[in-house]
Amino acid sequence: MEAVQVVNEPTAAPGGGAGLVGGILSAVAGRNERYQRKESILAPDIPVYVLGEVRAGGLIGKPAAGSKNKTFVISHKSEEARAKSLGSTTRWLLVIAIILFVAAAALAVWGIKLGPT
Repeated sequence: MEAVQVVNEPTAAPGGGAGLVGGILSAVAGRNERYQRKESILAPDIPVYVLGEVRAGGLIGKPAAGSKNKTFVISHKSEEARAKSLGSTTRWLLVIAIILFVAAAALAVWGIKLGPT
């Protein structure tokens, strides 16, 4: 689900004990648990984009078990905005892949020239 993020804050581990005693016991046990609480909302009276599977009765929902379709999206972005964002992400991933490939090739050539030591 793509929505507007309204909360993004660190929280204590659930059931990990609170206060000084819980902190000491966690430190003694060697556990350093950190959790991030995130909440997102879709505001009322806004258009939403839903991509899913049509079910019995004309409802749109998550694809049924065994379905070849695995896509289910609820977004506040339009289809065009999602496509533009995906295109931009794909372009940056391609640029990073090319840079890493060139770096790997350069290191391989350098290693071959250097030879065994």
